[in-house]
Amino acid sequence: IRIYRSVPRVILPAAAQYNNTTKYKHDANEAIRLEPPKIHTLEQALEWITDDELAEITPASVRIRKKFLTEMDKKNARLAQKAESN
Repeated sequence: IRIYRSVPRVILPAAAQYNNTTKYKHDANEAIRLEPPKIHTLEQALEWITDDELAEITPASVRIRKKFLTEMDKKNARLAQKAESN
């Protein structure tokens, strides 16, 4: 019978990963209260938006949204703007 002598291994516990939505305890009966959306006219929407936002106009509604939705879109737009200025 062979007996192998080895260095005892230290097993480290995995770091706990917390999700921001699960970090807090919520009562199941507690309802989340949201503010109702602001209803804009076309003129109000055009006054409200900034340079990085768009006003989406449809026959049923007027919506305001960001021009670049992801970080990658924002980065590409900055690079394109920098290339135009050079």
